[in-house]
Amino acid sequence: MPLFGRQLARAHAIAPLLLATSVPIGFAAGSALRHAEPGPELLLAIALAAFVATLVAMSSAFRDGPSAWLYGVGGALCGVAVTVPLLADIAHGAALTVIASIVAGVFALRAFGETLARYDPIAD
Repeated sequence: MPLFGRQLARAHAIAPLLLATSVPIGFAAGSALRHAEPGPELLLAIALAAFVATLVAMSSAFRDGPSAWLYGVGGALCGVAVTVPLLADIAHGAALTVIASIVAGVFALRAFGETLARYDPIAD
């Protein structure tokens, strides 16, 4: 992947990831209104799930039809998958959730950069 594609992928990911912060903020606000305090691990898992789902679903922008829908569904499934260690109450679940989300996020951002490089109008 050319350097330009990686830089462009990171730049394009900033705004969607900033918008994805509304998910844990909204969850915390809703919990506060119900007078139920979620634990910090749960809020972290929700934030990481939103980030991973966003990074995977970003690749749907360059596709049409069923292919685009599959990226959206895949993003939702990846978001749920990274929270499984914490929600299943596995030993060190929070750490496994962080590791899984970092791995999934890096691969998703890399795939998005590859997609941008493939559709790059500046390339030779």
